[in-house]
Amino acid sequence: MIETGTYFYEGQRRRRRQRIYFKLISVSVFFFALILGGGWLIFRSSFFNVEKITVLGNKDIKKEEVIGLVKNFILQGSFLRNFLGFENFLAWPKEVGHESLASLPTLGSLQVKKNYGERSIILTVTEREPFGVLCLKKNLPSECFWFDREGVIFKRFFEVEGNLIKSLNDYYQENLRLGSKILPEGFIPNLISIFEVINQSSLSIKEISLKNLGLQEVEVDTYDGPKIYFSLRFPAENTLAVIQSLLEKTGFKKLDYLDLRVENRAYYR
Repeated sequence: MIETGTYFYEGQRRRRRQRIYFKLISVSVFFFALILGGGWLIFRSSFFNVEKITVLGNKDIKKEEVIGLVKNFILQGSFLRNFLGFENFLAWPKEVGHESLASLPTLGSLQVKKNYGERSIILTVTEREPFGVLCLKKNLPSECFWFDREGVIFKRFFEVEGNLIKSLNDYYQENLRLGSKILPEGFIPNLISIFEVINQSSLSIKEISLKNLGLQEVEVDTYDGPKIYFSLRFPAENTLAVIQSLLEKTGFKKLDYLDLRVENRAYYR
């Protein structure tokens, strides 16, 4: 009786182990098939293939240049993106950062939208808008560029004079290139405000110049009035009222200079 019970118990244990092994093997086969199927779906099937790429918002930048920029970003990015390839949806990013746009200085921003149903990609481009012209006078010959409100140099231009186009003649810096900033970051908003004050006033401008960046100032020569000094250390908005008040006086054209380099102060002679 004891031996019969022992054999029966051992038989139950054996059958239980067999069922466990069978379940483990079944689960392993299932997950292996799942991984194999997923791999085939991602790498071999056309389910994730990009069939159409549309570029919107571009004017000066060519469609091929935008697509080429994103392609380089994908193939030179992570190992996984490079492995998946340019034509795979999963390799495409949601957006392309500003650092990756440096090869196309005219390109301000780039958004990526995926449409899995239509297997298409929509690239929406925002190009930089011209704000003013920077001319590097120390370069021989001198070089001129368009820059935007962020102070980014993005396109070559020619030298200009007068009030029609805002222009800064830089006698201090040299060898700035497309994609670089016209000034250190903290000075750019203040320079933009100087241009806006000049634009809103009725001054007849001969030249706006940067002679020495270390002095943190901009000189403005007028045709029929004094030389005006602005500071790059603070915004120039408050100086507009001073300029307009002096313009209303008959003696403005006889002044030698108007010094606005101290915040909330004006000195003239």
